[in-house]
Amino acid sequence: MCIRDSGKRLDILEALARYGYLTPQQIQRLGIYGDKASLYAALRSLKGLGLASGTAPQSRPGEGRFPGVYALTPKGAEHVGLALDELVLPLRGARPGGPPLDVEHRTAIVDCHIALDAWAATAGHTVGHFLPDFARSTRKGRRATAITTGSGDYCADALAWLDGADGVRRPLVLEVYRGGVRERPGYLLKKLPEDLRHVATDEVRGWFAKGYTGKLSALRLLVVTATPALRDVVLAKPPVPELPAWRVTYLKSLDEVAVDFGAGWWRMGGRQEPLIPQASPAT
Repeated sequence: MCIRDSGKRLDILEALARYGYLTPQQIQRLGIYGDKASLYAALRSLKGLGLASGTAPQSRPGEGRFPGVYALTPKGAEHVGLALDELVLPLRGARPGGPPLDVEHRTAIVDCHIALDAWAATAGHTVGHFLPDFARSTRKGRRATAITTGSGDYCADALAWLDGADGVRRPLVLEVYRGGVRERPGYLLKKLPEDLRHVATDEVRGWFAKGYTGKLSALRLLVVTATPALRDVVLAKPPVPELPAWRVTYLKSLDEVAVDFGAGWWRMGGRQEPLIPQASPAT
């Protein structure tokens, strides 16, 4: 069985291998299919061949509609691995389902990954690694991004790094905050200081430095909120502002990330900066 008769369907499988989960809207954003009818026909075909699994859109009273989500099956992972000549592992679990809020959170992480790829391709950087917390873990009972620090296990939403043409590796820690369906800031304001304390530890930086002998820049914590309103709550009154990790913390809302991943990150104090200043290539 092969699908070499359809390059676009193989493109979908390769995109699922890179990003883990994808909604039909995200697949269209990647430019694989421009027309919705053809895209849904291709997804039905991949499901019929047993190469991809997917969930139908979900609705819950008072919480809106959640998009369908697709992922590789073990068979699909093997197929695309042969096409790419590399090992591709399916996500943990047989289906990309789960509580709608969890699905929304995972697809928001993917939105950030897609935006990072698009920006890096035009900014002279390579996304050398992007590990979301929902990736298949090699450590039983622990999330893929789990790092043990002096304060316990820290599980970032994603750990990534950029490799620049200047030979510098730039570590990125991503945290996506949705604030629940009603955009409540309480969880964000409680958890963010915990994340800031973890990010400042030697163990987190050591994770990025392990096995790497080149130049490593300062780590950046990227805090992405579901809405500008949630972002503004943090900027108006940063929780525990004396924590050192605020110096490496950058904030944006999801819609701002989609427009331009590299520019216009908000910093404590209300100023905006690019993620990587062009005048300082080694920072």
